[in-house]
Order: sequence, then structure tokens, then C-alpha cells
Amino acid sequence: MSEIVVTAEYINEIREQFKKWADFLNMGFGLVSFTLALACLGTKTPVLNAWLSLAVVTFIRYKGSHIFPAEILRLRKAAKTEKSARIVLDGLQKEFMSMKAMIVDYPVFMLGYILLAVIAGSPGLTPLFPYL
Repeated sequence: MSEIVVTAEYINEIREQFKKWADFLNMGFGLVSFTLALACLGTKTPVLNAWLSLAVVTFIRYKGSHIFPAEILRLRKAAKTEKSARIVLDGLQKEFMSMKAMIVDYPVFMLGYILLAVIAGSPGLTPLFPYL
């Protein structure tokens, strides 16, 4: 594997890759999830429709997997054997894939997907939250 040199250019390149990923998650995945979640609420069987919608958004996620930053995939593979790759990967994941990053960079994705998942899982949540 090639040597990992963390420079400003390297970080900017990864930041650009994550911007594309955020656009896909927010506009391609989150917006569709949110729209389908609201549509499910207007049907007689929202739980069944939410599960079908989850299948659709899972397919969307699968088809968009090529947008995920390739450098992260390369580092994940290298981190199995190289300590330096593991350290760089941990830092990048903290910067771009932490819970704070998810809330700040992927709000539409989080809102849409969580709403759809809550609707799909609402029969199991009803004993805990009776107003669902």
C-alpha cells in the first residue's frame, strides 16, 4: 500500500468527497425517505407501507454506494494491517462520520430515515410510547 501523507490537499479532497456523499444522503435518500414516511401516514396500513418504503430506500442506498468516499474504503482495508492507516481512518471517521457530523451535515437524511423507521417499528414502540 502507498504511504499515507496527511496534507491540507488530502483533507480537502476527502472533504469534497464527503460533500458529494452528504448531498446524496440528504437529497437522494433523506428527501425520499421523508416523503415516503409522510405518504405512509396517509394510508390505512402505514406500517406495512413503511416496510415497503424501507425496501425502496435500501435499494436507493445500494445504488448510490459508489458515491461513498473511496479513500475511506481504501483506508478501512489498509487499517486491518497498518497502524498508520488505522489512525488516519479513526481521525477521518471522527471528523466526517461522528454523531455530531451526522446531525450537522446530514439533517434531512436523519429526519427522513428516522421518521420512516419509527413508522415501520411503531407497533413495537406503542407499549413504550402509547401516543404513537
